[in-house]
Amino acid sequence: MTAPFANTIDRLAAVVAEKWYAALGAAGLVAGVWTMLIGSPHDDLLIGSIAAAMIGIGFGEAETHTFRQRVYSFGVVEIPYRKLTPAGVILYIAGCAGLVFAVLRGLHLYLGTN
Repeated sequence: MTAPFANTIDRLAAVVAEKWYAALGAAGLVAGVWTMLIGSPHDDLLIGSIAAAMIGIGFGEAETHTFRQRVYSFGVVEIPYRKLTPAGVILYIAGCAGLVFAVLRGLHLYLGTN
């Protein structure tokens, strides 16, 4: 007999394994809100831009990811398919902008330039 908590963790792990991109966006959302409300002992701007990249790429992938069915002589096969929607494209662009800003901010901090 297993505990209800263990069953909940197992179901959550199964969903995350199947929809990892939505989990990436949710983790970015939690990190971004945490940084805005509480702050961090590190560079808040860098953490916020990494969170923006996680949100954009994770939720952008969740928005555009779907499956297409192909019918063959041996049966029906579902293949991954990316259906671009305006919201998905905007999320991808925001994620890429956050990633570029995070890289530039990281280089700025690493090189120590003002």
